[in-house]
Amino acid sequence: MSASRDLTSADPGLLSAVIEVTPTPLWVIDSGGRVVLANQAALGLLGYASSADVIGAPSHDTLHSWHPDGSRYPADSCPILDQPSSDRAVADPEWFITRDDRALPVSWSTRPLTDTGHVHLQVELARARHPPPGHGDGRVLRLARGEAGGGAGRSQKSSCGQ
Repeated sequence: MSASRDLTSADPGLLSAVIEVTPTPLWVIDSGGRVVLANQAALGLLGYASSADVIGAPSHDTLHSWHPDGSRYPADSCPILDQPSSDRAVADPEWFITRDDRALPVSWSTRPLTDTGHVHLQVELARARHPPPGHGDGRVLRLARGEAGGGAGRSQKSSCGQ
């Protein structure tokens, strides 16, 4: 008997459990650019408490709708959404923005999931790369958005032209 199994015949509950506890942040994005799955590592990376905070939300808004300098990152410039039907990876770190508006350097790769139009996004923290002073703590982002002082970060499930 072979040690490997065809995953299409595996117990869905087992697969869900494995995905949920995998230490690598994993996201699944549908053909419309919306989050349909995020494991605990993905939620923790960006500071979300529950998958309910991100499921159904535009992935671009959830991951990086702002640059660390506070300028808007348009969805039509997003390389994650650019070519969902092919494998993609970034060599240079890109910035994701946490729920409390901190900039995190990440590396990511995508792979299409069968013919559903869904895309698997795998993320890892990149080697230390620091944004300019004041940009990593969310102050510049909040000021660019016209928000005063501190705050709870971004609202969930907002729209960004998707």
